[in-house]
Amino acid sequence: MRIIAGTAKGRRLKSPTGSNTRPTLERVREALFNMLGTRCMDATVLDLFAGTGALGIEALSRGAAHCTFVEKSTSVAKLMQWNIESCGFGSRSSVMRLDSLKALERLAAKHENFDLVFMDPPYGEGLEMKAALKALDLDLLAGNFTLVVESFAGDGFFEKQLDGLFVVERHRIYGDTALWLFAGRHVERSE
Repeated sequence: MRIIAGTAKGRRLKSPTGSNTRPTLERVREALFNMLGTRCMDATVLDLFAGTGALGIEALSRGAAHCTFVEKSTSVAKLMQWNIESCGFGSRSSVMRLDSLKALERLAAKHENFDLVFMDPPYGEGLEMKAALKALDLDLLAGNFTLVVESFAGDGFFEKQLDGLFVVERHRIYGDTALWLFAGRHVERSE
């Protein structure tokens, strides 16, 4: 796995062994960042369920100002930290070794706000729904945000639950992977 473009182009990233972490394939990452265009430039980024950190590192390579990486596995977070440092982005990043939902609460307590949020949770657990709603409820999304969610293409649950709460900009399927881009603003929720 390597960084596709930007200042760290071509750098190889380490991946953990085993099936607990599912790094985003290069072709899917390339398609995603083509869809994002220049949105990484100067963005404050949150990479939830970060795993290897490939999405956040790619954003930093393409000009993001800062990325907060969240990964609950200590061993995977250490590997991710190595990836970040080897690409030269240690000063523009922070790593939280914490459950993603708890991390959102801590970030809200610090009044953090993000322009670009990546969510690539384990498939089939409904975590994308919980995390997206929590980020919305805790006011972690900047006024002109982009939320990127990677989910299992055959699920459909995510589409049914979040459509109407966020503005769907794009939805693409690559094999078993679905990419969702929610952009610009959130739809006001009725109580």
